Amino acid sequence: MAQTLSPLDSVFLSIESPAVHMQVGGVSIFDPSTGPGGTLTFDDYRRRVISRLDRLPRLRQRLSQDPLRLGPIRWVPDAAFDPDLHLMHDALPRPGGERELNELAGWIMSTPLERDRPLWESHFVEGLSGGRVAVIMKAHHAMEDGLAGLRQTELVLDDDPDPSHGGHPGPPAAGPRSSLVRQLVDSLLDLPIPGAGAHRLGTAVSATAGVVDYLSACLLAPSTPLNGELGADRAVATWSAPLEVAKAVHHRLGVSFNDLVLAITAGGLRRYFLRRGLQPPPRVRVMVPVSTRFGQAQAFGNHVSAFLLDLDLGWRSAAETARRISADAHSGRARDEAIALALLEELNGLLAQPLQRAAGRLLVANRLFNLVVSDVRGLERPLSLLGARHLASYPLMPLAPGSGLSIAVLTMGGVLGVAVICEPRLVPDPELLAEAIADAFRELRLEAGIELPSPR
Repeated sequence: MAQTLSPLDSVFLSIESPAVHMQVGGVSIFDPSTGPGGTLTFDDYRRRVISRLDRLPRLRQRLSQDPLRLGPIRWVPDAAFDPDLHLMHDALPRPGGERELNELAGWIMSTPLERDRPLWESHFVEGLSGGRVAVIMKAHHAMEDGLAGLRQTELVLDDDPDPSHGGHPGPPAAGPRSSLVRQLVDSLLDLPIPGAGAHRLGTAVSATAGVVDYLSACLLAPSTPLNGELGADRAVATWSAPLEVAKAVHHRLGVSFNDLVLAITAGGLRRYFLRRGLQPPPRVRVMVPVSTRFGQAQAFGNHVSAFLLDLDLGWRSAAETARRISADAHSGRARDEAIALALLEELNGLLAQPLQRAAGRLLVANRLFNLVVSDVRGLERPLSLLGARHLASYPLMPLAPGSGLSIAVLTMGGVLGVAVICEPRLVPDPELLAEAIADAFRELRLEAGIELPSPR
């Protein structure tokens, strides 16, 4: 049975243009020397992907809509599906390093996906120094959010027989997501029920307050050099750290992991502007995605809300910055805004398709925020691909209209992977920003009194 796109999935289709590529992706690096025979070839990788396509049926589906574009957009089986149109073999000039790999990732993310076939690609990359190989995955944001994209990456990893590690992800969960609007209406109808009814009414009131806050923010996003008219090109830079160190830092400071991510973003942006000879803006406004999957971790599509948060780029200690961000991010206002955006998405679903597209553009208007900062959690156990040891993974997120920068963090296989993706005219030298984020993390680690682990 064909599945209809959610209103938010449709929004990501409608806002795409030649300069706005609404696709998510990721880069993973592996060491074949640990696998059988010490090698990993494209043919090996191709066979692995094809053998597991049935685990994620969406990979064999394409979009379908009536010719007048008035009805809903649906996912339907692609009768002409050919895996070789989606599996690519690339090679870097040897010996390639992270910079060359990131240049290839930027080129891949600069190229739109063909709408007449399933909306994904996977590139197997050889030529990295030390005999390493990489996989660069790309899929349309209408098909998946960051967590669903992670499941696509995990699809090809080796099965883990240890049940304590959670095993390999299975097929996507069936059935539609619950409607927040229905929940809110039900809460109003259930007012006479003690306790539970009062709680649901509180949720409805919070949503109403959040709508006001979210819409009023339209006029408050500051003007920064990060924003402007996008071109088609994308550039990528990456940085990584041991996940155990990042966890120790956020526990020592008493802040959440996402607070730590936002703190090193603020510190990194301040350093980046100064090193380019620019005065940092007093603050930047970030959109922070929040998962609304509620037990559907393996389902495709977008199950996400968000809240807006101002990051102060004025000088203060890294630890003080993290604690201030924590207080703001965990305020009632942030919670209300996340509820509000989910509510607006659901209300948008009640409109006709053309009105959905117009309303959806307002939800991601660049006047609302300067950049997006995402935090995605993957499997934390040691990972491998056909025996090749996983070394690092980096998430690649799209740029919103008018926003030249997106920063994303992925925790996977014991590694904290940070990726900067930007429009290079608006945000030149992304490597400088990645280095600045690394320096901000180092300052935060030192203030927290956390030592680096001994080399293994």
